[in-house]
Amino acid sequence: MFGIKRIRGISGKLAAIVTGIILIALIIEGCHSSRRMEYSDQSPPVKNKEVLAVGDSEAEFAYVLYKSLRKTKGNLFFSPSAIYDTLVMAYAGSVDDIMEEVGDVLGLSLPDDRLIPVMNEYGENIGDRDYFEIDHAFWKMPGFVATQIFSDAARDLYGIDLWTLDLRDEPDTDRDLINKWVDTCTRGKIPAALEKAISGPEKSGFIASAVWADLDWHWPFVMSSTTDAEFKPPDGETVTVQQMQECGHYNYTLGDGYQAMEIPCRNTDDTMLLILPDPGAFEIIDAKIDGDFIKSIIAGQVEAQVELKLPKFEIRSSLFLKEILVDTGIPAELFKAGPERNQLRNESGIRLMDNLHCAYLNIEEKTRNEMINDHFTYSGIDAEFIVDRPFIFIIRNIPTGAVMFMGRVINPLEG
Repeated sequence: MFGIKRIRGISGKLAAIVTGIILIALIIEGCHSSRRMEYSDQSPPVKNKEVLAVGDSEAEFAYVLYKSLRKTKGNLFFSPSAIYDTLVMAYAGSVDDIMEEVGDVLGLSLPDDRLIPVMNEYGENIGDRDYFEIDHAFWKMPGFVATQIFSDAARDLYGIDLWTLDLRDEPDTDRDLINKWVDTCTRGKIPAALEKAISGPEKSGFIASAVWADLDWHWPFVMSSTTDAEFKPPDGETVTVQQMQECGHYNYTLGDGYQAMEIPCRNTDDTMLLILPDPGAFEIIDAKIDGDFIKSIIAGQVEAQVELKLPKFEIRSSLFLKEILVDTGIPAELFKAGPERNQLRNESGIRLMDNLHCAYLNIEEKTRNEMINDHFTYSGIDAEFIVDRPFIFIIRNIPTGAVMFMGRVINPLEG
């Protein structure tokens, strides 16, 4: 087994340690393809509007994905950007009409010769940072032969050389091997991503991607101000949480049935948008989350002196995404394999067996110990933002519009 690491940043940082670890695993069948994506270093320079178009498409996909994932119970945390990137790689290596449907769901309208350079520029715009890493590895089952187009996309978009990796045809051993790799990449936060043994058809392979993020707030919370406070889950008894406190100038929205505010990260290209529904209104507001609703929140922002009280929390998510992706519009045939798949289409291309997404998030004060900061003051409060009930959060990159992380907190104590 061999792992390839590619560092991709998130411009900005979340003061509370957002230690986000995302594993995305795809089992892929390699087939013959006559299509080859042509591009070279001599390609015309990438235009900013091309990058922004990808950002808009990725954000729209993020909200569609959230609408499907919100049906799951409890806390939720995932990386739309990482899931999108992985599907783009599969799209780049495909030739048939199924994958054209995938392109429609992803909002990809780039010609073949622009996809890789634009996606690379998109990644560069998000930025390379020491606090955000993506690791990729590929293990192949006996007989796997990668198409040239898929190999090109994996290498040029994600720095993976498929031929360098090997996967033994021993399910229990393979599971342990992959779990060890994930555990290393996520710095011990996900020690057992795969509970069951790995099994798949011959001529298939397994791609894993692990994302680690350790971000800082632009205005860190004062650790000595953290106190015990009540939090009211929608179903169940009130719980006691560790509540961080801060006061300062933020972009703030007072909407119909909710409040929202945006917390800048250390590099202010990134922010965390908090959406706090009114008591009893969580399900109503949660169901409204889509691109238009988020744009209306941002359009309604005013600068205000806000007293913020936010609980410390951590979330672990483990999601098999096949059914979720189909719910977003990804064609179910994408997940067919073998003879059944071949009967559906004359042309062959990449097929996914499933998509495993594991994520860890931790929010805390992170750095500041002293109450010395011009931003921290309780004079002239315009609004109170007391997070004592379920809320939604979106971590986004402002220049590109990318939704890097997204989720909700129903109960801060249920990690």
